[in-house]
Amino acid sequence: MQASVDNQLKVLRLAELDLQTAALNQKTRTLPEAIAHHEFTLEFEKYRDLRIAAETELSDLSGEINRAESDVEQVAKRIEKDEARLNAGQGTPKELEQTQHELISLNARRAELEEVELEVMVRAEGIKDRIKELSASEAEFISKLEAAAVARDAALVVINNDLKLIADERAELFPTIDKALTDLYEKFGAAKLKNGQCTGCNLAINAGDLSKLNALPAEEVARCEECRRILVRA
Repeated sequence: MQASVDNQLKVLRLAELDLQTAALNQKTRTLPEAIAHHEFTLEFEKYRDLRIAAETELSDLSGEINRAESDVEQVAKRIEKDEARLNAGQGTPKELEQTQHELISLNARRAELEEVELEVMVRAEGIKDRIKELSASEAEFISKLEAAAVARDAALVVINNDLKLIADERAELFPTIDKALTDLYEKFGAAKLKNGQCTGCNLAINAGDLSKLNALPAEEVARCEECRRILVRA
């Protein structure tokens, strides 16, 4: 296959542009600002999820508190009723004696229920404190996340501008190259022969093959025997 030296140089430039594009795309994926933004996102989501879990736990505990308060209230009403009856002397001596025993049991029961209620309320306060701490950490990472997003976007603007310049040059260059050569390039790529090496696969070419390459007419399209790239000798 033959192509003008000018076309061969153009296809080499095409390869350089594509390498630059690949490098910039790789830079985008490994951008420190993007990595920092991703890490802050993970931290923010961790504290957010823990806060939501704590709020759910507090909501469930509120039901326990309501039940405990209701139990205490019911026992308190029974105690109040029995005390009123006892103070009024209503009933036979035996009934009054039974009421006294019931009051002792009810007061013991109320003490137990109040202890349960207090325990649940203490747990609730602990969860509320935890929610405050998690919310503070969440807010801290929201702030860091916003700052990281600004830094990431600013860095991406620079890269995207460079990518656009490369894409514009490529779009202008591509149609000026013989189609047969661009078809071969898109299948195998292109590299330069430099110091006896293919700059595509970076392998040295033996002396015999190198002599054959150098002996080819300038317009003869050479190929690397190892990677099959178009090998531009100019």
